[in-house]
Amino acid sequence: MNPHLVTIMLFLPFVGALLQSFVKSRENWISLGTSLIASFIGVTLVFGTSDAGGGFEIRDSFVWVGAYAITYDVAIDGLNALMVLLTSIVFPLLIIFEWNRVQGQRGLNALLLSIQGALYGMACSQDLFLLFFFFAFGVLPFYFLISIWGGKDRERAAFRYLIGSSIGNAFIFAAFLLVYYSVNPHTFSIRELLGGRLSDLTIQLFDHSLPVSPIAFLLFSIGMAFRLPVWPFHGWFSYVLNQSPASVAGAISGAFVPVGLYIYVKVGYSLFPGPMLEYSWLVLLIGALNVLFGGLGSIAQKEIRMVLAFFCIAEVGLMLIGVSSIDTAGFVGVLYHQLSAGLGLVGLGVFVGLLSQRTGSSVFLSDSGKKTIGGLAQKTPLLAVLSAAIFASLVGFPGFAGFVGNSLILMGGFTVNPF
Repeated sequence: MNPHLVTIMLFLPFVGALLQSFVKSRENWISLGTSLIASFIGVTLVFGTSDAGGGFEIRDSFVWVGAYAITYDVAIDGLNALMVLLTSIVFPLLIIFEWNRVQGQRGLNALLLSIQGALYGMACSQDLFLLFFFFAFGVLPFYFLISIWGGKDRERAAFRYLIGSSIGNAFIFAAFLLVYYSVNPHTFSIRELLGGRLSDLTIQLFDHSLPVSPIAFLLFSIGMAFRLPVWPFHGWFSYVLNQSPASVAGAISGAFVPVGLYIYVKVGYSLFPGPMLEYSWLVLLIGALNVLFGGLGSIAQKEIRMVLAFFCIAEVGLMLIGVSSIDTAGFVGVLYHQLSAGLGLVGLGVFVGLLSQRTGSSVFLSDSGKKTIGGLAQKTPLLAVLSAAIFASLVGFPGFAGFVGNSLILMGGFTVNPF
């Protein structure tokens, strides 16, 4: 299979965003068409990895900035295939969902397409600098989507998102720079940093010799905790989702968060296997606290958009438990649950949007505890059935997709820490 298809898949959404911005009509069809073509290429590549050589991998690479050993290196393999599949499914659906928006259709479509391309880049990058480039770039489309099409406090929510993301990016880039300057010869290539290459390296700080791997891992973990809804750095997340348009809330919780967690798993296990094992108990504790606070927060909400936010926090916690298990079942469970939970959270976001469009609100209980929305099963039976299936999958009900990931994660975690 032609490896350049990975690059075409990655940049086609950006081309579509520019193209539909300059046409006077049919911008929806151009946006949907380019998104679908990129998604079709992505799905084809995902299923084509089973026939690829070199360890189930389809790779495209060349030197980007030779003076700093920065390479354009993108690939689809067994680890990121489900993230490419998730992105390919989600964004055509979100463009269709926003089909009849009256104001700012071109701008919204362009930003959604930019996020689709950025997520492809995040999932496929095999170079730390390239990975950070797409990871940081993804902040801008979300910022404009929230600040322009959000709720009454949209500017404050967008500013919180920008500040939280910038702090996280600073920690992450500091970790990557520390790794880059510690190895000799200097490199950002994840492939060249494999095999525990950082385990014996040290840096000199105030006449003290400090190990590189634990420090870089700590910086990277703190940065990712800011970018993802991880307790106790999750305060911005619920506020941002409450003020975001439904499609944007679904994109953040159901697409960006799973891909971000995939980055944590990939970089953590590839570059810092020792610290990942040594501090697995801390990752387990933070994951358990996310499940606890996310679950309790969901129970306390009276608005479905906020239920979505705390559901996402709980799902991240569950996947962190799987990451900390250092067990095959737990690890496979995390990879699978990233896809199933992502689809469920996007579906819940679309349900919130449909509910808001038809009723004018997504508040289902008043402050006094009185029902404000009821009887949906009689008036919209199909919507009620689909929303019930989404909730059943998110809580891991047997027979639904979420049950598989939940079961594997819990089995993997139980072998390490039964409590």
